[in-house]
Amino acid sequence: QISADGFHFSPLGNPQPLFTNPQRKRGQQALVTELNVPGPIRPVAFFQVPEAYYGAGSDMSLAVYTGPSADPAALIPPELILCKDLSDWASPPPGMLAVDPQLGRLAFAPGETPAEGVTVDYHYGFSADMGAGPYDRRQSLEQAFPNDWAVVVSQLQPDPLPAEWRTSIAGAIADWDPLARPRALITIADNAYYRELLDLNLGPGQQLIIQAADRRRPVLSLRDAADGIAFLNLAGGTGEQAALTLDGLVVEGGIRIANQSLGQLTLRHCNLVPGLALDEQGRPQQAGEASLWADTDNAELHVEIDHSICGALRLPRNMAELVVRDSILDRPEGVGEAESTVRVALAADNAGDQPGPATTLERTTVFGEVHVLTLTLASEVIFTRRVVARRRQSGCVRYSYIESVDSVTPRRFRCQPELALENRRKQLRLETLPAAERHAIRARVRPAFTAVRFGFPGYAQLNLNSAVEITTGAESGAEMGAFEHLKQAQRQANLRIRLQEYLPYGLDAGEVYVT
Repeated sequence: QISADGFHFSPLGNPQPLFTNPQRKRGQQALVTELNVPGPIRPVAFFQVPEAYYGAGSDMSLAVYTGPSADPAALIPPELILCKDLSDWASPPPGMLAVDPQLGRLAFAPGETPAEGVTVDYHYGFSADMGAGPYDRRQSLEQAFPNDWAVVVSQLQPDPLPAEWRTSIAGAIADWDPLARPRALITIADNAYYRELLDLNLGPGQQLIIQAADRRRPVLSLRDAADGIAFLNLAGGTGEQAALTLDGLVVEGGIRIANQSLGQLTLRHCNLVPGLALDEQGRPQQAGEASLWADTDNAELHVEIDHSICGALRLPRNMAELVVRDSILDRPEGVGEAESTVRVALAADNAGDQPGPATTLERTTVFGEVHVLTLTLASEVIFTRRVVARRRQSGCVRYSYIESVDSVTPRRFRCQPELALENRRKQLRLETLPAAERHAIRARVRPAFTAVRFGFPGYAQLNLNSAVEITTGAESGAEMGAFEHLKQAQRQANLRIRLQEYLPYGLDAGEVYVT
């Protein structure tokens, strides 16, 4: 909620275009329309036929209810919905509810906001099942360890009622007796917004999982007493053999690990908002702050990040290891920061002078500089800025893109743009390429993204102008970076083969991407 009468659909309070929940075609001969594809809702289309998008039910794209639940009886009627530009939060006429599908905003007439609050259903866009979302995560949830105590968290009473139910995450943690039941599982069963302040003190052998239920996307907003952005603090100094797992959560704020306070941190299908939180324009509120920070005396700490989006990492060099797979690491650009500003995504300090730990990166996109002690493995990674490994004698970088000529890494294998430079040199049969030729190749063979700011639907997605060396540069022949698992190049090639086989004579086919 931005004002007394204005709201964002996004619980992070940022502009987020609303997307169509694609409907099934009616019959084989029916033409595909924009209602049948998962694209952004055009304001003109929503203005003309709001009832095609708005309403209760799993086949609709958005709905607004009065009260704390999505009760069809509390649905604001479609005839009261007005498509309106809310870039300046202009009020709708009395009795109407204004919806801006392009910015993901809604506004009531002055004084007409329901006293019991508002609940919304909506769809948003992203390129892959990554970084928390209402998608199938059953395989991830099956990795949970056996537990001694399990509790369900939901702001409304679940149906059926579980044996243990709490209305807040902090309440569930407070009721956990780790000495008697050292392994606990907290499952969040709804898509609610949890504004909480959490501190954990885990002892030896204690294990805690905080996970979203399958196809749920709860938001954990870490706030202090003054409503400022806060951190999930792990302290106590006795938890070197302890483990914490977060799965399926959007986290507004960050995580801080005190000396000798944790042995294993696992982030799966999580979203630690880069810059800690977003403002009303979608910009990071604290771009220079790290999402994950560990103090220097954490020699036993292992950190694993999988299918997640995470802000900057500040981890000590003597830490056991960092493993990142199928993820995005982002030190975002702050408001007013110059392009030349040093933005460090991974190191032990904000300036990037002290190296981070031994690191393994696989199928990852990194926005920002990297400075680590050892780059054990970097495979199919996009480094958008300089990367430095203190120890070059061990480790390997393969099938990756390395932006800066100042980068210092272990041995490289089939990395770009070096591979393109070498292929061109051999093609021209030259000892060395002219400087102009090298510059031209480096300028061409580089990733181009649909968007580089977190919160946009096309965030970190390679756009259609990216060099083919990047879009097919992974070992599998797919694209480098966080979305390698989509196998876009292979899917496109398979489609072209089928079109050649079945396209009627005299017709030409073209490829049009929905998003």
